[in-house]
Amino acid sequence: MDLVPDRVYNADESGLFWRILPNKTLAAENSAPGRKMSKDRITFMPCSYASVSHKIKLLVIGKANIPRAFKNCSNLPVYYKGQRKEWVTRKLFYEWFHKQFIPDVKNKMNELKLPQKVLLLLDNVLGHPREEELISEDRNIQVMFLSHNCTPLK
Repeated sequence: MDLVPDRVYNADESGLFWRILPNKTLAAENSAPGRKMSKDRITFMPCSYASVSHKIKLLVIGKANIPRAFKNCSNLPVYYKGQRKEWVTRKLFYEWFHKQFIPDVKNKMNELKLPQKVLLLLDNVLGHPREEELISEDRNIQVMFLSHNCTPLK
């Protein structure tokens, strides 16, 4: 497989505690005794190819199945999923890969008139299905996991 920037994608999850206050602040509420820290979080996963000109719709995982803010939205700018723990699970990742990633990539490759051979690079975490589960039906879109404890070079 030719590894050109327009056919190598990367995706990685991250968490965001969206209601937590910093440890040090001038706000008086931070020093109130017995105050409980908010643990409201979302997990999000950006994905794009190396030249960054094609970005897959952001995967966002929150606690609510349908958040109140999304009730009247028919076309969200993100791929949202609700889950009690707000983590990426194998089932959610498998669904994202087959329902969001593969169709978006195929459309982009057709638009650019490029061969549909694509590689998705992922870190090696428990929330990802096994490599053999993450292959498109035509076997043109495949996944490669990075080694454990792999850090970027500077």
